[in-house]
Amino acid sequence: MVIVSDSASKEQRRSRLAYEALRGTGTADDVLVWTKSRFESRLHLKASLPSTIIREGKLLYSV
Repeated sequence: MVIVSDSASKEQRRSRLAYEALRGTGTADDVLVWTKSRFESRLHLKASLPSTIIREGKLLYSV
């Protein structure tokens, strides 16, 4: 999952950029792009993807 700022451009909100970055790496990946506010709005739901990511996920990169 890629979290982008709420002010991110329409292009940055698309998963195409992530798939282009992963091309040629030999990995099979699914990419979800969400805005920060959308991600945070679902944190209170225990079974939501954002809550699961916070509990069990790994941060790979942060700006």
